[in-house]
Amino acid sequence: MVNKFLILPALLLFMLFTFGCAPKQTALPKEAQTFVTATAPAGPTPAPTDAPPPSEDLSPYRQTMKPKLAREVDQQAAKGITRYKIEAALLPESLTQRDGPKIQGRMKAQYTNTESVLLNQIYFRLLPNTPGYGGAMKITGVTVNGKVSPAEIVAQRATLEVPLHHALAPGESLRIALTYEASIPTTANYGYGMYAWQDNILTLAGFFPVIPVFDADGWHVEVIPQHGDATYNDVALYDVTLTAPADMTLVTSGDILTVTHPTSVTQTIHAYGGPMRDFFVAMSPDYQKISAEVGEITVNSYFVAGYRQAGEFALQTASEALQDFEKRFGPYPYRAFDVLAAPMPGTLGGVEFPGLAVMAQRYYQNPDNDFWEFVIAHEVGHQWWYGLVGSDQVNYPWQDEALTQYTALLYFEDKYGPQKRQELANLYFWYPYNQLLATGTDRPVAGPVSDFSETMYGAVVYGKGPLFFEALRDSIGDPLFFAGLRQYANAYRYSIASPEDLLASFGQANKQDVEYLYQKWILK
Repeated sequence: MVNKFLILPALLLFMLFTFGCAPKQTALPKEAQTFVTATAPAGPTPAPTDAPPPSEDLSPYRQTMKPKLAREVDQQAAKGITRYKIEAALLPESLTQRDGPKIQGRMKAQYTNTESVLLNQIYFRLLPNTPGYGGAMKITGVTVNGKVSPAEIVAQRATLEVPLHHALAPGESLRIALTYEASIPTTANYGYGMYAWQDNILTLAGFFPVIPVFDADGWHVEVIPQHGDATYNDVALYDVTLTAPADMTLVTSGDILTVTHPTSVTQTIHAYGGPMRDFFVAMSPDYQKISAEVGEITVNSYFVAGYRQAGEFALQTASEALQDFEKRFGPYPYRAFDVLAAPMPGTLGGVEFPGLAVMAQRYYQNPDNDFWEFVIAHEVGHQWWYGLVGSDQVNYPWQDEALTQYTALLYFEDKYGPQKRQELANLYFWYPYNQLLATGTDRPVAGPVSDFSETMYGAVVYGKGPLFFEALRDSIGDPLFFAGLRQYANAYRYSIASPEDLLASFGQANKQDVEYLYQKWILK
């Protein structure tokens, strides 16, 4: 594996480096982004609601958390995070139809304006309509606080614009109800294959409309090509009811709390998740499951017949990585973590979602190798860098990807020692960077995903990018370096951090040293 990796052509190098980050999406350049401005309120800003509505029962969400961290549900709810209630049904007969599986769904989103400006509209991303998903989503009804809304599909069919009857002031809340239909492609060759029905495995990334981030630039409704991160979301609470064929084994973000059987051939699961940045579902009639306990975390590994050894390897690696990263960066909050096999195109390794990692099924054929172990550790690392600490993955992909790459290297350092660590740093970081220098193709790590070709994205963001963290660690020393990462994880837990926030987390170090290395490795 190592020797083959060293002579890989540029495209394959990109594919191997592109380990994760949910189904990939990219943004238009900043000047071309579709941002909608909001209006500053004329009078005093109302205080945000400081408690959930009295009728809201948060106990199911608390059940998905480690007992000692269940309070984080209440803390985030008090901040006004969005709450999704999704009811969807997979039509069983559609699994055998040529045009692919179909979902019928309805959803209610309780949204609170936590910004400092009036909002005149709310947006929902329709990810199945994007090139990286290859499916379709049709909105069949929209109401705002019970009144029909003249919503409009915009941004190349990838976004639903919901105008508000009255501008939403800071601190105010509303409820938007949607009904929709979605179709799923019968191939995993679109994007990262995370919205597909192939090899008897159904993956359902983006199976519901989702509200994107609103920040100083406005609503993030960038049009999405087939590479780059697909989701830039705030954390939310998810209440998901899904009806599917009875023979399916279902895997979800969060926890499945109840299962009923409305008929002899169907099952209905009721799952909760949150605070999380997304909610993913996969299912297969062929999945087998093994589990292990890591402290208060139940780790589950799902695989198909014939791959038990690989399933055990994935379970062990994910368990060890969770233990390692909890010690370094702080607690993983959820009660469960899942790692599962699914088809992916090309040589892609894995994709992360909150509370789980999807691994390319092809690597289950030969699981005991450094690359696949590195990919698993990488996806587990994303539970901190993307899951808990959010960032703008569309416009600053290095912020989570390069850091997660370096985090995976730390796993090898802790498990195998300095010699193995240096071997993999040379292979996965220094080799692609030296290739960039040798071919005259070196470029800044900074920039939106749309600034990179597919062949350059992996070598620069995943290869060169981690060398910033390596240089920073060498410069300021282990105590300040790891204290900075811990500070970053704690300060922006369930929030969104900018690149400047990341740099400022190393505040005890010499600012000139940090800035110099940032200029050298990220901006030049």
